[in-house]
Amino acid sequence: MSPFLRLELKPGELLVLQLTQPCQARSESGAFWLSIAGEDICLSDRQGASLPRGRLLVEGTGRLTLAWPAAARSVPLRLNGFPRTL
Repeated sequence: MSPFLRLELKPGELLVLQLTQPCQARSESGAFWLSIAGEDICLSDRQGASLPRGRLLVEGTGRLTLAWPAAARSVPLRLNGFPRTL
């Protein structure tokens, strides 16, 4: 089973994550604006995108899932500059 992180954002929330490995993003519900590596990506219900490693900004409302390849043993990201294993 591939590791994943499911996020639920409310109006006005902004999330910043440091992705240490590329992943797949998918809007399960709602709409999101993602910004990574100088690229802006808009996702709405059930749309997805491939994301490179780097600093990811997420704004929107609804449920967003980030998924990594099965080879990843945990969710590879950094919060507040510290490595986290979820």
